[in-house]
Amino acid sequence: MTFRQLHEQPEPLLICNVWDAASATIAEQQGFQAIGTSSAAMARMLGYEDGEKMEFADLVYLVKRIAAGNSLPFTVDVEAGFGRTPSAILENIKVLANMGVAGINLEDSVVDQERSLCDSYSFARTLETIREALIKDGTDLFLNARTDTFLLGHPDQLQETIRRVRLYEAAGADGVFVPCMT
Repeated sequence: MTFRQLHEQPEPLLICNVWDAASATIAEQQGFQAIGTSSAAMARMLGYEDGEKMEFADLVYLVKRIAAGNSLPFTVDVEAGFGRTPSAILENIKVLANMGVAGINLEDSVVDQERSLCDSYSFARTLETIREALIKDGTDLFLNARTDTFLLGHPDQLQETIRRVRLYEAAGADGVFVPCMT
């Protein structure tokens, strides 16, 4: 079953977060159908803070090791894409797609001095650019958008989250992740 098909089952898909080849092996042994990387865990394992503080090359190395050691479809948390332009983000995503990853998780926030939300329309245009390029290349990659409205305590969390989800879905996101919603 493909990663996309796993999302279309009647029951929710449980994805185990991993950070290295050993944790991916454990997830496979425990019967998970798919895995996802945890950017925070990967960064901390290498001595970096979360928020794209580790180099993209470090992420690529870890993804290669995870891919070599398990047969589960997996998605990679690329934080804000390790780039500040749609073309730079797309190039990074293509590197991962060529390695056989089944999906990516892209955040609508960036970390400079501190984490802040991106303009939702600009982020939607980035998603649209990525989706169009993937279609043009014939690449079937699950594009998951993470919105950080709850994580960052947006003043109108629920309504802003709903607005962003609709915008991101219209731009081509296959799924949406909303962390810290209670």
